[in-house]
Amino acid sequence: MSVSLLSGIWRASCPVTHAISLALVTALASGSSPSEAAAQTKPVDPREFPNSLDRTAWLRSPFQTGAPLADEGTWHGFALPPDGLPEAWGGFVGPRWIGFGEWAAQRLIALSLEREGQRIDFAFAEESERTSYPGALHQTYRIDDLEVSLALHFVSGHTSLIGATVHNRGDGPVRIDGGWQGSWFAEVVDDPVVLPDAIRLGSVARGLWIHTPSAHPPVVEGESFRWHQSSERLDPGKSVRWWVAVSSGLDARESSLADAAGRDALDEPDKRVDIATRRWQSYLSRTVPRGPWSDDADDRLIAVKAVETLIGNWRRASGHLEHDGLFPSYAVDYFNGFWAWDSWKHAVALAHFAPELAKEQIRVMFAHQRRDGMVPDVIYLDAREDNWRDTKPPLAAWAVLEVVKTASDTEFAREMFSDLLAYHRFWYQHRDRNGDGLCEYGSTDGTLIAAKWESGMDNAPRFDKSQILPHHDGAWTLDQTSVDLNAHLYADKLALAELAELLGRNAQAERLRRDAAEVRRAIAKTFFDAENRYFYDRRDDGSYIRIRGPEGWTPLWVGAATAEQAKSVRAAMVDPKRFATHIPLPTCARDEPEFSTGYWRGLVWLDQVFFGIAGLTRYGYEEDARSLTRRLFDNLPGLRTDDTAINENYDADTGAPNSAPHFSWSAAHLLLLYLDALHLPPPAVE
Repeated sequence: MSVSLLSGIWRASCPVTHAISLALVTALASGSSPSEAAAQTKPVDPREFPNSLDRTAWLRSPFQTGAPLADEGTWHGFALPPDGLPEAWGGFVGPRWIGFGEWAAQRLIALSLEREGQRIDFAFAEESERTSYPGALHQTYRIDDLEVSLALHFVSGHTSLIGATVHNRGDGPVRIDGGWQGSWFAEVVDDPVVLPDAIRLGSVARGLWIHTPSAHPPVVEGESFRWHQSSERLDPGKSVRWWVAVSSGLDARESSLADAAGRDALDEPDKRVDIATRRWQSYLSRTVPRGPWSDDADDRLIAVKAVETLIGNWRRASGHLEHDGLFPSYAVDYFNGFWAWDSWKHAVALAHFAPELAKEQIRVMFAHQRRDGMVPDVIYLDAREDNWRDTKPPLAAWAVLEVVKTASDTEFAREMFSDLLAYHRFWYQHRDRNGDGLCEYGSTDGTLIAAKWESGMDNAPRFDKSQILPHHDGAWTLDQTSVDLNAHLYADKLALAELAELLGRNAQAERLRRDAAEVRRAIAKTFFDAENRYFYDRRDDGSYIRIRGPEGWTPLWVGAATAEQAKSVRAAMVDPKRFATHIPLPTCARDEPEFSTGYWRGLVWLDQVFFGIAGLTRYGYEEDARSLTRRLFDNLPGLRTDDTAINENYDADTGAPNSAPHFSWSAAHLLLLYLDALHLPPPAVE
């Protein structure tokens, strides 16, 4: 089988439903998006979800891991002190430099109070509470007749704003002296620069600014500071509030931006906090009340955690990263860049509640696209660390189409179309060694490991006996043709066709659909093993690599399987001996000899679960899809009941979380399953 080219334009023929396009045009004409329509429900208050994730920490070293609260794309985050450590109360732990493996301080900012000249010790509070909410950290203390509260919000991509309120609950007046104190780790922070209204804490490549609107200059002694803000006479029933801003910059240029951001935040602190609170209210209102699972209070917690995880991994543009995007996880320091297929997945979920960030997540990868169309596997702050040895599976057009449909934004389609088409062509120019119109995973440096990375399923057992072969200069491919890659390319053609049609390029859309029809027929003919009734990769010698994995249900997700083929794959997916495990749809069938708990060799990855459930839905197996979703939601430990984080992957038999916590694409696909946002037409029928 071969796929032909005409003047560099892909040709396709595939009857598809136009219901989605029609719905999109209708939404565009009305000027409202699906997300905007969903947001017309009763607002969701972030305070409905206290301590949804564990935001506590206490440090024995500046090099501990941890997952403090971060927001607005900041490169720093703060945590709450734990309940059982009263000597740490009254301040915020950190900040942690996200992506650098360091905490700048054990407790950089703490409230300093004196009553009638006597220091107030928060450890002796009669009542106290430390609570995290989506987008905020709160502390409250009852000390004699005083009620003291502290709240931390992120108000820009540079700045976190801390407010402290002291309220007199007594019968008589009281004199209160208030201010701030803190210290930092000398191992990671250089000597400070002390200004009348700010402290700049430097480091080799980044810095922190501390601002407060005080008439008194800060006092720095060694690695600590004190800063008196004001003395107040509080009559009964009266309150006083003090503010401090902490801003971060990653280099000399950003240091001045951080300085300005901190000063700006203190100009209207109440207003800035209100904006931050309403932003989170918008995130939750666009997601939590929606979808078939939203009536269950415990399921709603999954949606909240998913949104918090995605926003927590948001990093603003800096250095070599020209647009905002999301880390896979900020809880571990080896995930300190933006990955390609992670980005496509993040964007699809973000489109439902943060569409501008979704677009930025896609733009940041294409900003580094090569002339031949290749998009790098991963990009970092420092361009020298980027990985150009491989790319990642072609899900970009799917992501752009989903963002365009969800956000009703034809201009984004226009902006991205030529880049997407170049990326699509890259695969056929550099990854089709046999010239038969079906592609192989490969690498730019001739290494086998990079070719495995390109699949995204690094150590999947289907690659155990793979070899790498030369194609042409700068391009090598595996000696096997992968079903999932070609299924993704089939879907890529259809997404490009829909985008082309939306842009009025009808002839180009028709050519793409004709071309897609050829690929769909080739997928059904080439990769389906009639004897074993499953889709497998094929070696160059024509033999099947008979190890059942999630690549086998990718043709269902994209609609490339026949009805009979889908029926056979569905049988394996709902078989408890194969894929219907305690946590369903692992990355290797349970009855395969290769099944283990090794990364892509049997652990459950939630992106593949989503693709499988979506594929069942597309072929009419909706009861199976709902049953597997219900099992997933019920059996993922702690996600519906406590402050457990969303993890990178899970043990299929026990549900034990594995690898990185606070993982973005896991959160993205949990949210999409919760919203039931599959956007799938029925499979094409010839």
